[in-house]
This record gives sequence, structure tokens and C-alpha cells, in this order.
Amino acid sequence: MRLLVMLCLCLAAAACVRAEDLQAWVGQPVSALQSHPIFGAMTVQRVPYSGTVEIWNYKNGYEVTTCEVTVRDRAPSPSTYAGTSECVTGFRGCNNFFFVRNGIILEYKPIGSGGAICYTDSSLQPRFYGSTNIK
Repeated sequence: MRLLVMLCLCLAAAACVRAEDLQAWVGQPVSALQSHPIFGAMTVQRVPYSGTVEIWNYKNGYEVTTCEVTVRDRAPSPSTYAGTSECVTGFRGCNNFFFVRNGIILEYKPIGSGGAICYTDSSLQPRFYGSTNIK
């Protein structure tokens, strides 16, 4: 049963990213990416990758902090406790990786992190210039 659930989740995740949306960016100039109404609203991080190739990561998500508190002893006051806390911060969302060489997009690869699943549709293609409603 657990295997069936995992298989269904994997198939659902793969169905969220459409090949035609990824392929539409191959060969496009970065100016199309920079002027796109959705990607233009996201934070971008440019990182050298290999030789003349850069990765442009358009992040769509948010930072999440999870804390675990361990209470050891209760102090004399009912509102005071002795213990420890440990917090971890991470990114939950979609990393939209664009591999760029000489101002031309070689590949678009969206990868979810922190449990998020990426999705694409026609509004993420280079020639989309309609209104958007992203948060």
C-alpha cells in the first residue's frame, strides 16, 4: 500500500511540470526571461555553473523556520521553565533553474524543495504577457 501511495505521488509530481513549457525557453534570450511578468516578480540568484554557463534561479516560495523545544525542569515560577530549543530554517518552494550561456537560455529546470512541488502552465512560457495573480 505504501509503495502504491509513493508511486501515485511521484506520478502526480511529474504531471505538474509540462515538457512544452520547459522546451519553450530553450534558445530564448535572457531579455525574454527578465521581462516576463511572472519571473520578473521573483527574486533571482545568478550563480556560475561551468565555464561560460550560469544558473539563474528564480525562487518562488518562502523561508520556513521549524523549532523544537525541550523542557527539562520547571523553575519555581509556573511561567518559567529550563530547557533548550533548536531551530532549523530552510526554503520551501520552487527553484526555477535556467541554464544560460552568452545571454541565451540552454535549459529550464524547475525543482521543488522543502516538500514543495513545482508546476508549469502556458503562463510560464516566454511569450506570455497577460496579467498575473501570484503571491
